[in-house]
Amino acid sequence: MAFMRVCYFSKLLMQHTTLTVAYDEAAVTPMPVLYLLHGGTDDSTLWFRESDVEALCHKYGVLAVSLDARSSSYADMRHGQKFFTYMTCELPEFLAHRLPVSTRREDTFIAGFSMGGQGALKAAFRCPERYAACMGLSGARDTVALYKLWQRMENGPDLGGVEDALGPIDEIYGSENDVLWLAEQAAKRGARLPRLFLSCGRDDYAVEYSRQYHDFLNGLGIAHDYFETAGVHGYESAWTALERALGLLRKEGLLR
Repeated sequence: MAFMRVCYFSKLLMQHTTLTVAYDEAAVTPMPVLYLLHGGTDDSTLWFRESDVEALCHKYGVLAVSLDARSSSYADMRHGQKFFTYMTCELPEFLAHRLPVSTRREDTFIAGFSMGGQGALKAAFRCPERYAACMGLSGARDTVALYKLWQRMENGPDLGGVEDALGPIDEIYGSENDVLWLAEQAAKRGARLPRLFLSCGRDDYAVEYSRQYHDFLNGLGIAHDYFETAGVHGYESAWTALERALGLLRKEGLLR
């Protein structure tokens, strides 16, 4: 196995940034690419430190890559940098020129945990031509409803970082960062969406929000798989769901 920390200067972000990459050196090239998006306050190492991503790279012959997105919500931030454009445009081009990866839609997959699940879904709905499949892991939900709940909590999380990324909470609905509105727009235009998987841990604090989003997509007629895993809000349960989704993709012939 090859495991790398890649440090380079991003012209779009206008700063040095890092990637974490793993792949099986014996895999057939060009390799499919699996983008793994981390959760809020995390970095690109968390998927690899908290789960066995390398085992999946070996089993499925994919190159897994995680970018450092801080707490950007994978958005072109209201006050900050353009992480969505970086993730969907600059980063794929950077990889294609330096690693033995496929650039075909059929070989490009995106998955994310928590905040990363939101990012993966935004990419799938806004750039469906880029991805064969998307896995929203513990992140498929109405984030505004969740943020409003946190606002009402006496000791709830600080949402200052969210507002730096997305703007005022009340302005998220109907925006390019609203995964409900994006799904509605995709359904209206009959978009050819990636294969969609949604999952959540049964003891995850946000499991009810995930179930509601599953019902919401069903109401729109958007095909997807939804399943729940054992566990709480963490990479272990997300990895279990990711492995299941990749297995289904191979069974369906969508992953070589």
